Amino acid sequence: MPQDLQCPIDFTIPILGPCRATLRTAIVTAATRAVRCTASVATKKSKNDTSDSSEGDHMRSETLTNDYWDVVGALWDVIEIYEGPETFQQTYNSVPKEWGLVFAAHSCQQEVCFGGFEQFFWNPAGVLAREAVEGFRELGLPQLAALVQEAMDLLGSPYPIDRNERKSRLLLVPRGDLDVLDETFYALVALEQGGFRAAANRYVEQMRTMNRDSSKLDCV
Repeated sequence: MPQDLQCPIDFTIPILGPCRATLRTAIVTAATRAVRCTASVATKKSKNDTSDSSEGDHMRSETLTNDYWDVVGALWDVIEIYEGPETFQQTYNSVPKEWGLVFAAHSCQQEVCFGGFEQFFWNPAGVLAREAVEGFRELGLPQLAALVQEAMDLLGSPYPIDRNERKSRLLLVPRGDLDVLDETFYALVALEQGGFRAAANRYVEQMRTMNRDSSKLDCV
């Protein structure tokens, strides 16, 4: 198995009868489009960020205040997932909890959408699986949270946050078990509560509104 998996997404649809097969096709198609859209937006933002002036940064902070990607981007070089569980936990605990949960949920859905749970667990991002479950719940996505927890349970209890241990256990999991969960994840990330991106943006808006209101009270 390669060092860092980049597995193609398998959208194979089992024969479940004409009505269910049609529904599954529609759901997976919607999920595929959502994943591609998210990747396109992220790529465009990355390109734009490299050319922003200080004036542009100010404008972006005003116009994209409630874009969850701004939160993720700000934490990308703060939360360290590549240096082992201890370093991850230290850096994760150094940021406000609500933003750490957004980062964890995003990291999980990004990995799974582009390579399934196999890629998520195999790669360094698997260290934050527990935080991702909590993050999905916090964002109002309980079905995604439960699905990630179900996938984690396939690796045994307690969930292995050490990457080498996680990879060893992953090799013992039948591929078909993960494939079934992948398919469900793609559908939920596109459709639950309007989709992951919409839910994350709503959460960021709520948190920032609460923080602004709290600041106003502090000044009274």
